[in-house]
Amino acid sequence: MRIRPIATVLALCISSGGLALAGNQQGADAGVKDKCPGYKVEHFGKVKHGFDATLELAGTPCNIYGKDIQSLILSVRFDTKDRLHVHVRDAAGKQYQIPHSIISLDIGAGVNEQGSSLRFSYYHDPKTGFGFE
Repeated sequence: MRIRPIATVLALCISSGGLALAGNQQGADAGVKDKCPGYKVEHFGKVKHGFDATLELAGTPCNIYGKDIQSLILSVRFDTKDRLHVHVRDAAGKQYQIPHSIISLDIGAGVNEQGSSLRFSYYHDPKTGFGFE
């Protein structure tokens, strides 16, 4: 299953291998993308207003958009009734993150998943890996 990119520079795509972190998808060979391993969940934990997951590359890197990142951290927070915050970052902390002093995020008081009008549907399957819709 594939979904459309959520941004042109940075996209999260779902393949049969699971979650794949990709850059701009224009010009990429579809056959090569289908062989990318995606990510599997190593650790998953619920937190007060969402959940955190550690994602590990599920196979041999395909490096189609540059060097694949071995470990990722996925954080999902229900900030308000109508706002969901999804953050994917490298676990090693080597990739540049825009400091909060530059772009501050209004995170809201936080609500539990049932108190949100938004849904973040995810799955973790031993055969297909981790993905979301």
